[in-house]
Amino acid sequence: MAATRDAFNSGYKDNRGIPIPGGRGFDIAVSVGQRKRAFRVLNTLVKALEKRGYSLRPGDRHMQVEMFGSHFTLGIYEPTKRSNYVPTEKELAAKSRGEQSYWPRYQYTPSGTLEIRCGDGHDAVVKDTVRQPIEEQLNLAVEVMARRAISRLRYQKEQERLAAIREKRRQEALAQQAIQDAEKQRLAKLIADAQRWQ
Repeated sequence: MAATRDAFNSGYKDNRGIPIPGGRGFDIAVSVGQRKRAFRVLNTLVKALEKRGYSLRPGDRHMQVEMFGSHFTLGIYEPTKRSNYVPTEKELAAKSRGEQSYWPRYQYTPSGTLEIRCGDGHDAVVKDTVRQPIEEQLNLAVEVMARRAISRLRYQKEQERLAAIREKRRQEALAQQAIQDAEKQRLAKLIADAQRWQ
């Protein structure tokens, strides 16, 4: 957690202008106003995961949780509201003076709501709702992550089973081909022997 907190000093921002930590800490993309809350939630979630026997380890880019042999990136995300960019008076004045100016097409406003995300996709495990903040959904978050890990494990086992069937069929086809090739060679030898006898 300390490494993630320190990594916010890197000055990186995503395409929405939200500060994101550099380094290999937790995947956190929240506004400055939600940062303390995000750390509290993440700290509590990490303790809950470790208490249940799940481990955390550094991944290729971010911290990951390991469940049933699967590894998921763990992070907190704050959605933003997109609107057309409104230039400042200074920007408009510079443009009216003929100065070259550029401003983005959109501006993004932090929503103030948080989502716990697990994995590299954009699926939220749990998110703030009007009735229930994510702080009250941490047990559900762990359950959803475990279900995803089990689902991934089942998929992996099924793929291994199908791969074994395919390999068995390939070996059977190769054996059949070898028998056919041997028959062809015997037939060719018989024909050659018959022609020599004649």
